[in-house]
Amino acid sequence: MTADPEERARLTRAIIARRHVERTDWMNQLYTRSRAGDAEAIKYLRQRNLPAKGSPHEFISCHGDLREAGRQLRDHYTRLFSSELDDSQQQQLCTSLAQLQARAAESSCADFTEDEIQQGVARLKFGKVSGPSGVSNEYLVALWNDTSGRALLVSHLNALLHADEFPVGFCDAFVALLPKVTNVTARVTRESKLQSYGIYLSCDIQAAFDNISQTAVLQFLLEESDPGLGRETLQLFKLIMSLQLHFTWQGQNWTIPQQSGVQQGGSHSAVVFAYVLGLAIQKLERSWRAQKETCMHSSFSLVFVDDLLVTFQNWAQADRLTAQLQPPFVSVLPGIIAAYVVLGY
Repeated sequence: MTADPEERARLTRAIIARRHVERTDWMNQLYTRSRAGDAEAIKYLRQRNLPAKGSPHEFISCHGDLREAGRQLRDHYTRLFSSELDDSQQQQLCTSLAQLQARAAESSCADFTEDEIQQGVARLKFGKVSGPSGVSNEYLVALWNDTSGRALLVSHLNALLHADEFPVGFCDAFVALLPKVTNVTARVTRESKLQSYGIYLSCDIQAAFDNISQTAVLQFLLEESDPGLGRETLQLFKLIMSLQLHFTWQGQNWTIPQQSGVQQGGSHSAVVFAYVLGLAIQKLERSWRAQKETCMHSSFSLVFVDDLLVTFQNWAQADRLTAQLQPPFVSVLPGIIAAYVVLGY
């Protein structure tokens, strides 16, 4: 919508505030309907207040003992993050990486300016820490507001930008394992302006950040980034492929190199993921329009990071196009399993 960081930040705050207001109104409507005896509203509110299923103790019990449960976890995350590429994938990755390294060698890399760093500092949210270093955002802001601290921060960030190797521990991440809620409730919506129903499919991109192909990310960076920013692009990809994940669970510790996906919680991850996935969705929409498919809205889909909502005019169109959803994502998200939930009909 806009390339201006401050405007993006303002729009993000406005969207979050609007969503909060709308969700509050929706919850108030649910309570009103439940007091009036609406069975669906009562059922939803009861389910909403139930404790989430799943706990470490339940997981351990299902696998016999703590040691076996820990082994199952290690095996699962090893398969998820450290599965080896086949020969063709490895060759493609090496070829693309060599191209990026050659581009980086031929391009100059300008230092970060104070204005660029100021934009980043202005977007920092208080109460958060970037990684396991313990350096809080409040500290970074205070450092930036001090003359000598600002010079130190500028020097440090530019040293990272030009470094051949990142400092020890820079690419370390600690993983917190949290039980997930398994029940998802969907709301039915109606096209009030057109007085007609549409088909809405909510696409669940499972383990999205963890599954995205690093080869696809690298190919995207090669094709879409400015050739003059080769060094910066290389540093970004090195950051993606150098991550070490440290797990701690029930007194057990292990480390896995992340050889697939992008770091969850990384400052770059959501942007990289959204651009790579967004390009795949754009190509899919272009192909649908080339097939003379029509849409009730300006776009067939809405995407927010890893949440994808697709709309169709009727069941016939949904039947034709749903089968085309999966193939464009296979090269980007090789482990994707898309679950489609009808939200409106």
